[in-house]
Amino acid sequence: MPPPAAAEHDPDATYTCLAATNVTDTSATLNAGTTDPSVTSATYSLIIELDAIATQMPVPAPYSLDLTNLTPGTTYGYSVVFNPGGHAQSNETCNFTTSGVAPPPGPYVCLVATNVTDTSATLNAGTTDRRVTSATFTLAVSDTVQTFMPVTTPYLFSLDLTGLTPGTTYRYTVVFNPGENAQSNETCTFTTPGNPPGNPPGNPPGTPPGNPPASPPANPPRLPDTGFEPATGATAGLLLLTIGAVVAAAGRRRKPIFE
Repeated sequence: MPPPAAAEHDPDATYTCLAATNVTDTSATLNAGTTDPSVTSATYSLIIELDAIATQMPVPAPYSLDLTNLTPGTTYGYSVVFNPGGHAQSNETCNFTTSGVAPPPGPYVCLVATNVTDTSATLNAGTTDRRVTSATFTLAVSDTVQTFMPVTTPYLFSLDLTGLTPGTTYRYTVVFNPGENAQSNETCTFTTPGNPPGNPPGNPPGTPPGNPPASPPANPPRLPDTGFEPATGATAGLLLLTIGAVVAAAGRRRKPIFE
């Protein structure tokens, strides 16, 4: 017996997202509906502050989807595409706000400098605060302080420096903008390799001219665990941000949102 013929697409059908239900501090159920008899599944896109953070594989009728590991006190949006063939997308975005109190924004941290040579380095910083649009690095060596223009890559910020002095320890801090946000709560340091000007060959960096070679320097201090993890690559652009339970730019989530 041949299988029943698939229902025909209704060009006048309606496609809509419906109000979320079962909303708690960290979970919710998304809902959608259509009058098109040919639709067999729906695909959701979850949105937070205009960033699409996750897309779920198609879910069958009745087109409801349970979410977990959401952030308390946070507004999410969602839209729906109805399948097969993406007949139509809901013509609006539905919103819901989880109960509870939103966690404070942040952290705001400087990250380990990368690509360090005798005369160049890349400064890095990051934050989980989605309001931040730029960061200003302040570089200090001895009593000299130089402030650089904002770097505008969201969430992860990197700045390439050249013309540095060999064998010199630099420190840097970061202010995240807009200005009402925060400054990194620590100072990061790095030391350029090579000998500083006037230091005879064979003396380690930092040894005053004419002194015998010093013992090898201790390992540089490690940053505390901030939730940021540098990638195993040489470029600062591969540093990863972990932002709670959601996917953000340049990040990955530790726990699933969709179940």
